[in-house]
Amino acid sequence: MWPYQTAVTLALAGLLLHTWRNLRDLPKLQPTDPQLQVEPTVSVLIPARNEGQTVGALLSSLSAQPEVGEILVLDDGSTDNTAAAIDQAAARDRRIRRLVGETLPDGWIGKSWACDQLGRAADPALDWRLFLDADTTLQPGGVGGALSHATSVPADLLTLIPQQIMGSLGERLVLPMLYFGWVVYLPIRHIASGNPAFAVGNGQFMLIRRAVYERIGGHRAVAGAIVEDVWLSRAVMRSGGRVVFADGQAVARCRMYTSLPDAWRGFSKNLFAGLNRSVAATLGLCLMKAALFVAPVGWLIVGMVSGRSPAAVWIGLPLVQLGLGAAIRLLIARRFGHRLLPDALFIPVSAALFIGIALNSMRWSLTGGGPRWKGRRYSGA
Repeated sequence: MWPYQTAVTLALAGLLLHTWRNLRDLPKLQPTDPQLQVEPTVSVLIPARNEGQTVGALLSSLSAQPEVGEILVLDDGSTDNTAAAIDQAAARDRRIRRLVGETLPDGWIGKSWACDQLGRAADPALDWRLFLDADTTLQPGGVGGALSHATSVPADLLTLIPQQIMGSLGERLVLPMLYFGWVVYLPIRHIASGNPAFAVGNGQFMLIRRAVYERIGGHRAVAGAIVEDVWLSRAVMRSGGRVVFADGQAVARCRMYTSLPDAWRGFSKNLFAGLNRSVAATLGLCLMKAALFVAPVGWLIVGMVSGRSPAAVWIGLPLVQLGLGAAIRLLIARRFGHRLLPDALFIPVSAALFIGIALNSMRWSLTGGGPRWKGRRYSGA
């Protein structure tokens, strides 16, 4: 047991150090003054399918963004009040225009098809395209803050981490796993190197230069990709463009899901596809999560109940491992404004839920006819 427990402890210590370094390297955006008189250069593009409960708040938040020249919202076959919410907002802001989505062609994922239609309809005189999810809202001056950073770095694609709103316990257990993918495992400092292996994207906020978007063929480059944001980022990198990833909690916020079942379904749609539909990668990631974050609980219980010796192996090292896992979660929580305690102590439960979601995502794809989302099923994805 000594070699195994020592290896797990060292791995967690390494991840803690890597997370600290990543958070230090991650730039933090700040909004600009929304009262500034600036030339509009941004076309905001929003795909919306049954987003009547959220799209109104997003459109209202865009009123305080002077850099925005137009706001196009594509109603992608909604069956709720999405169209009415868009039209109500358009009556208050002349920049808003509702588009009616065309029939989904074979070989396309719904969101990519909606974004492609938006990209083709956007004003060619505006230099930037900003794709937003309909459940995102912006802080006053948020577009200006993102645009200022993108032009100063400079970046061809800026994608960021909004402030994630987590209301329920289920959300607080599952959504932190997003941050592990972003700041625990990825090397932040290498994203801007242009290596597609380090591509990262968050569809909640994707600001891309019009010329670069057209150069890669728009969303046609990712027509069949479930995780279209990461694949779009990869396409930009392969075309020679520069991708920049940032902490955008001061400029944007998002509530992805409102319950554990919603989060389970949402991540089940994306996770296996995000791992390139690799069974080996999915099982390997599950085993790693289990060894690092779940198994220490089991070893600790076995050691305490059975009284096995040496206690340093069966009790001491598992306690250290649990402490290191909680420390990683605390670093993330402190940076992104999450609850510190007791949430950081729930990391074994979060990891176990991640494993369940990953296995369910793989099951959906391989034996369940493909991922299901908003009334559509994507076989082979």
